[in-house]
Amino acid sequence: MDGMSGMANPIFSPEPSSSSTSTSSSATSSPPHPPLPSTPASVIRMVNIRSHIPITLNLQQSNYSQWSSFFDSVFGKFGLQQHVTGPHDRTNIDAEWYMIDQSIVNWLYTTIFTEIFNMVHKPKATVYSVWGSLVHVVSLSLSLAVVS
Repeated sequence: MDGMSGMANPIFSPEPSSSSTSTSSSATSSPPHPPLPSTPASVIRMVNIRSHIPITLNLQQSNYSQWSSFFDSVFGKFGLQQHVTGPHDRTNIDAEWYMIDQSIVNWLYTTIFTEIFNMVHKPKATVYSVWGSLVHVVSLSLSLAVVS
């Protein structure tokens, strides 16, 4: 686990988060998307992420929703959801998966402001752990803004 106390990734949660929970959600929710084939690491390494993510995550601008929506699109476009949706046993990861994961970690780090980077970066990070840390930091920031 990444210290996030089992928090689900909000982008890939089966239902959008809200203050109330629907009891008949199974009747209205769409079926889950089938797993997509992942794009090869050789392609992912060459992606100019700024052409896909035109904004930088900034706590002062409260632009997490827009930023994460762009990433949601990129993850779907390149078949990379599995890197974000759950922790992975590092003993079962091949070199291709690792290179893709580290490329995405780089994308995340280069699309956030330095103040956020300083709060979430860690040695040997995975996409899952960095994404969880970003969700945590944004949640804390929103909580503090409500209290202020």
